[in-house]
Amino acid sequence: MLSKRAFTNLAACAAFAMASGPAVAQVPASAPSASAPAAESPTAWIDRFVTLNVVPHLRIHAAHDELTKQAALAMVTEHLPRVRALMAAWWQQELAAEQPQLAADRTIARLYNEFALWSLDSTGPAHDALVLQALQSETACHPLAEPVTEFDQRLTRLRSLPPEALTQALGHERALLARWGQPRQLQAAKPLPVAAWLEKVRKGDTAGLLPLPGTLRAYGPDARPGQRKEASRARALDRCLLNHWALRSELARPELQADAAARALALARFREGVAIQLPELLWTSREAAGTPLKSDDGYPELPKRFGVEGTVTLVVELDGKGNLLNAQVHDRQLRVPGIPADVRPAAFEALLDEASLAKAKAMTYRAPVGDKLKDGVMRATQPFVWALQ
Repeated sequence: MLSKRAFTNLAACAAFAMASGPAVAQVPASAPSASAPAAESPTAWIDRFVTLNVVPHLRIHAAHDELTKQAALAMVTEHLPRVRALMAAWWQQELAAEQPQLAADRTIARLYNEFALWSLDSTGPAHDALVLQALQSETACHPLAEPVTEFDQRLTRLRSLPPEALTQALGHERALLARWGQPRQLQAAKPLPVAAWLEKVRKGDTAGLLPLPGTLRAYGPDARPGQRKEASRARALDRCLLNHWALRSELARPELQADAAARALALARFREGVAIQLPELLWTSREAAGTPLKSDDGYPELPKRFGVEGTVTLVVELDGKGNLLNAQVHDRQLRVPGIPADVRPAAFEALLDEASLAKAKAMTYRAPVGDKLKDGVMRATQPFVWALQ
């Protein structure tokens, strides 16, 4: 369960922000909350929110090279006024909509969603080619220092590029920030099957897969007793490492060597696997954010806090007696107040996954009949509808 301080009208924020504005500095580790825009003006509230909630997520470590640090500082200096202008415009839109008392919450939801869309976005083939070149490095997901932000991770993944290519890649990063608040056509892709491939490796089947790096030992067959980790519980750094291993395994397939479209799709799947979600923006874990409350509706705190509703559809596997063998998320159709219907609610998509899986495990299933079993297993879809009262 999340701590009470993670929930106020402004959700959670970072511990401090340097008075001088954006700078190259380490991210704070703790996350006390801020207060709602009561007596202060909308402009003052937006300025404070950006300082406490946006600036910390755009910091990078001082260990980066000078080219990257200077480019990052220029990007952030350019981006923060853009964020303030977007929030001011969204705030006015929400004040004119139904339930104007929720304008702050809905503005915040829209802003946080822009972080997630940014994680998934690309400027096109030239950008993808540079990112794929950088991700060929075995250490692309190794942090220069910890903790890291989304911005820091993005730039760290580029560090193996030669100066000319790095300059071009940084230009694409600047262009992606300029897209905040604009319509995007994001390629839909399912994440790389990291969990399934890890299970293969644990069973000794490494066909078509690169060796699991030492940094991921805890996820493989050599994990110490009682210390094995699961991909579904991985934190941001490990998610990058896991998806990077899966991506490099995918790109190593001979048929992908000259297939630009297939390589771009593999990169899109990598981005889906490492994309930032709301819990990370609030300095908490996905597991904590998605844990169902002990209530009749089973709603986790975070999606309830932001009014997330819709349907999560699972694929369930049953044995011949109706015992649940496995359950996986198949599809999500969610609505989030403040996020337009034609905008993907990317930051909120996984918030009801854990609760839906918990409901699936608690259900009683009928034993399959007739020819529904295939190799002793029946697969079926099971939707879970989430609606706030």
